[in-house]
Amino acid sequence: ANVRVIPSIKLDYNLFLQYAEQKPYDKFWKYVPEGINDYIFQSQTHIVGLRYTIGNKSFGNISYSYLRDEFDSRLFELPADFDEAIRDANGDPVRREDGSVLTCRNAGTLRRNYLDECKLNDGYQSPRLGSLVGQNASSVGGNWLGSDEQQTVTHTIVADFSSQLDRIHLMKAGILARLHNIENLSYGIEKSITTQFTAQVSPNPFSENALVANPIEFSAYVQDKMEFEGLIVNAGLRFDLFDPDYDIPIEWQQADQAEIVDPNNPDATISNRKAAPIRTQLSPRLGIAFPISSTGVMRFSAGMFFQIPSLSLLYTNPEYEKNPASSSVQFGNPELKPERTIAFEVGLQQGLTENIGMELTLFAKDVRNLTGQEIERDPRGDFLVRWINTDYGTIRGLTLSIFQRPAGLTSWTLDYTLQFAEGTSSDPGLAFERELAQLDQILSLTRLNWDRRHVLNGTFTLTPYEGFNVTFVGRLRSGEPYTSLRSSTISSSSGFGFVRSTEVNNADRPWQFFSDLRLYFKPKVLKYDVQLFLQVENLFDTRQQYNVYATSGRADEAPEQGLAGPVGGVNTLDEWFFNQDWFGGPRRVSLGLRLGI
Repeated sequence: ANVRVIPSIKLDYNLFLQYAEQKPYDKFWKYVPEGINDYIFQSQTHIVGLRYTIGNKSFGNISYSYLRDEFDSRLFELPADFDEAIRDANGDPVRREDGSVLTCRNAGTLRRNYLDECKLNDGYQSPRLGSLVGQNASSVGGNWLGSDEQQTVTHTIVADFSSQLDRIHLMKAGILARLHNIENLSYGIEKSITTQFTAQVSPNPFSENALVANPIEFSAYVQDKMEFEGLIVNAGLRFDLFDPDYDIPIEWQQADQAEIVDPNNPDATISNRKAAPIRTQLSPRLGIAFPISSTGVMRFSAGMFFQIPSLSLLYTNPEYEKNPASSSVQFGNPELKPERTIAFEVGLQQGLTENIGMELTLFAKDVRNLTGQEIERDPRGDFLVRWINTDYGTIRGLTLSIFQRPAGLTSWTLDYTLQFAEGTSSDPGLAFERELAQLDQILSLTRLNWDRRHVLNGTFTLTPYEGFNVTFVGRLRSGEPYTSLRSSTISSSSGFGFVRSTEVNNADRPWQFFSDLRLYFKPKVLKYDVQLFLQVENLFDTRQQYNVYATSGRADEAPEQGLAGPVGGVNTLDEWFFNQDWFGGPRRVSLGLRLGI
């Protein structure tokens, strides 16, 4: 909805609501899908915007948005009394330090102290059914024993202002602020002698993780677009800031201890926590464009970019717990530096005919501060693993596009991208995986997991008359890389086996072809804005292979199947080695009606 308050001021409001429920696919639970948790997504977004003009040469925008995202992973609905107040021995409600009443639903890290008050639905895998499950077998009973609750509220403020100062200079400036409120809780469900065989929140403190954080993002920029005769220059400067709003250990070797011995006074203790630093960056940007012919333009751009690491890396194991029964522990790191990317791009746009044009773009990116792992051992010899900024990546390539502008009955586009993406690590967790596998750490550049070498895209649109068009979209791309395993006779005692390639990501998955059809029809005889649409995904019903066996390079071939032992369950060996989630979906047809008011 929008309303013009006065001729120079326009106010608008938008509301978006989403709700979805689904069950993920899990090969191990294929025979008991009712034992898999429901995934419940819901969100609401409110956006209020104000647009204003000042004279004929200046205008600006101010907007505020409220986003509330919620995700729940649970199998059963919570009991009706799960929201009731937890009471002490005298029957009085237990309260937090701020005076709010503690309930079973929001008990958080205190919940483990009130197990009798927080009973859950009964669900577990019986010993009889569990005995049927063995090697290469799917479960035939039971259910997931865990729950996850995530809620993120984000307040976003955006303001920008543009002014044409004179014939040459167009100045732009703006700010963006995002204020997040994150409340996550995950916990296990246990039915054992410890819980008197009643299914409830596990009393094991290491089965629960609670996170409350309020990170802040802020950025501001200023830009000057200068138009000279035969030359356009865009010069700008951007400031970025990120505050993770979290404490980190001072001594990581004792991260699980909130208090440690004062090294200057062995008889006293000091806090082992300090606030994570606020990260900032100034990023210059420059773009230049100039004509080289009556129908050709050359352009160049360079700039620095600021990318916040995934919040899951910052807040992994948010309570810095160390389970003494485990031989390793992974710590998040809220003091991670944001990724810093320096990007260059050179482009040529050239008209070939009145309606056909081409564009050639060469690009290169240098990415620093990628997240890797630091691996240490504590005095017991257990692994202490922490996210740190250690990895580096580089991306370079070119894109060639040829296109026909919409004119008459048909229009089309065709583009090809060649890309080389290399780095010291594709996966932040790769270092620890290689440590456990007793493999050498990667010290040189190797292909990144998402290095897709070739991509060819094409579209063809047919418009027989106004209000009706049909578009075909085709995409052909090479597969992503993987590290192969080759067959080898290890020894007479070991027999036939597989040896991992010493070169990381030395082979490619199969090529993938995608085809979609989109049809839109807007009847001219109707006075309302009505549009019919038909969308067909995977028009030719091709089977895409997203993941493969490292021994064969295919999703439908597994040489190790011939070496597998007898199945310890009701499924066959062929069923076990067929992973449905490694393949893309079949043809999908959607028919709909869009009504504009």
